Amino acid sequence: MSIVDEVLSDPILFYKCCWPHGVLYGKQEEILWSLRDNDETIVPAGNGLGKDYISAVAALWFFCSRRPARVVTTRVQFTQLNDVLWGEIRRLINTCAVKLPIDYKEMKIRQIYNNGRYVPLCEIVGQCVNQNEGLLGRHLPNDIPRTLVIFDEASGISDEVYTSTDTWAHKKLVIGNPFPCNNFFFKGVKAGDLKAPDGKNYYRKVIRIRATDSPNIRLSMSQVARGETPTGEVLIPGLVDYKTYKKRRATWDRVMQCIGLDGEFYEGPETLLFPPEWLNLAEGKADALKNTKRTAKAMGIDPAEGGDNTVWAIVDDYGLMFMESQKTKDTATITGRTIALMKDYS
Repeated sequence: MSIVDEVLSDPILFYKCCWPHGVLYGKQEEILWSLRDNDETIVPAGNGLGKDYISAVAALWFFCSRRPARVVTTRVQFTQLNDVLWGEIRRLINTCAVKLPIDYKEMKIRQIYNNGRYVPLCEIVGQCVNQNEGLLGRHLPNDIPRTLVIFDEASGISDEVYTSTDTWAHKKLVIGNPFPCNNFFFKGVKAGDLKAPDGKNYYRKVIRIRATDSPNIRLSMSQVARGETPTGEVLIPGLVDYKTYKKRRATWDRVMQCIGLDGEFYEGPETLLFPPEWLNLAEGKADALKNTKRTAKAMGIDPAEGGDNTVWAIVDDYGLMFMESQKTKDTATITGRTIALMKDYS
């Protein structure tokens, strides 16, 4: 392997060669390794932890390390995509220690040959889509991973946009603050890591970044643990510092602490239809009734057609006894199932 090939195959080495004065910390390096080795990397992150910076590094490394290559970056708001993520991309290009073989024009980057001509089928683009639209038509051969999609601030992006990339995206980077949502971002984080059959790599890798992962905060916390006065030294400029962290812990409500400091989706009673205490009590009562003889008193039906789900619920004096949900193309099948349940629970 040549030196050039070694640099291009190693995202950390690529970064050190291109930005020798820059510093990545552990979680950022972990994201780059995951992007290289795994199909999908999902990153719920707190505030001020360099998620846009590492997304920009990831986009440039992936793009420069193969030909042809396509990278699509997307976010709900164009201004935010242009100013934040693409602001980091432009800054990296302008401060790079080597001349990258690329040409930048208005949120589009092309690879160029030594003679100045554009390399076919090579581009990084920024694209915003409406919630009912998709990101289509970015296909490339899959001899090696050649296409990457970056979902920036993924909590605001719809499932339709996400699934529209399934047919062409060889790699996915899903990243953002874990603001309340119920889309692919939330579901992916909750589902956790999913190993590939080889047992080494992952179909899905979740990497959470908390404020306490910042080297700036870790230094001060280690000083406090030793009984010393924290210096508040900033090891990596741009990352949240210890003073800011302490202030936010003291002044932010528990929802923002969970999202902005801990990188967690908040699931307190404010976000649930029923408080957890009610749900726990109901679960306990259901367990206590397992050996109790029960007699059905009523059945409720929520009928549906056209492929939606019809739901049957049977109750007695204690509460729910049985619930079933199944897809019904039309209402003709509902009658038969209803009669069968009435006989079963008569």
